[in-house]
Amino acid sequence: MKDIGDSGTKINTSPTLKTTCPELACIWENMQGGKGLITTFVCDLFKSFEDPNDWKNVIDIRAGNLSTDDKKIFGKTDIQDGIVYIEIDKSNCGGQDKLEMFETLQHELIHAKIFNDCMNLFGFDGKTQNSLNYLNVFKKLVVSEYGTNTTTDQHKLMLDKYLNEMVNNLIEITGKGEYDDYIGLVLNGFPEDILWQCGYSPNYAVDKFHNYNVYKHNNSDIFNKLNTVCP
Repeated sequence: MKDIGDSGTKINTSPTLKTTCPELACIWENMQGGKGLITTFVCDLFKSFEDPNDWKNVIDIRAGNLSTDDKKIFGKTDIQDGIVYIEIDKSNCGGQDKLEMFETLQHELIHAKIFNDCMNLFGFDGKTQNSLNYLNVFKKLVVSEYGTNTTTDQHKLMLDKYLNEMVNNLIEITGKGEYDDYIGLVLNGFPEDILWQCGYSPNYAVDKFHNYNVYKHNNSDIFNKLNTVCP
């Protein structure tokens, strides 16, 4: 297990991630510091796990088979017995550009932060997200932290609260481009029904993702920092 700074937070990176997804594992490791893939937003996310009162903050990250023939799943975050589990689909370990890997990891890290806040700030027992205890606590977190209408879906909260930060974080890590160049990459990580609920049509998301692919084709230097740290 790996310490994050001086906190009590532990990161357990499964050997399956390192062997199956070495580039993604490298990006994850360096998002915590290392050679410098840490950004303001990522730093703030990791800091949310730090507390001098020795909260039980454990993240276990691994690779697995999540996607099906008719459904693409980039990653999944869950909690059981106080441990937050991040699982990355093995299909993301091949044919995905490094910025997509970075975005998948920041997406799942936000899920991890939400579970952690529910557990340590609002009394979630940490057992499972399918429990009534979690649903009640999550509603309290939404109202208390964000003052929005209650929702039971983390993805809706993420789009309402974190979309701008997620997009701007990609600009920070690449050091190039504008908001419109990256929003499609971020929206590509959300289910269609949630996009609809938040006012984004799936066609809009597809068009913006196409814009991202065109942009990266014309600006291969956006990967310079990621390629330097994790060749």
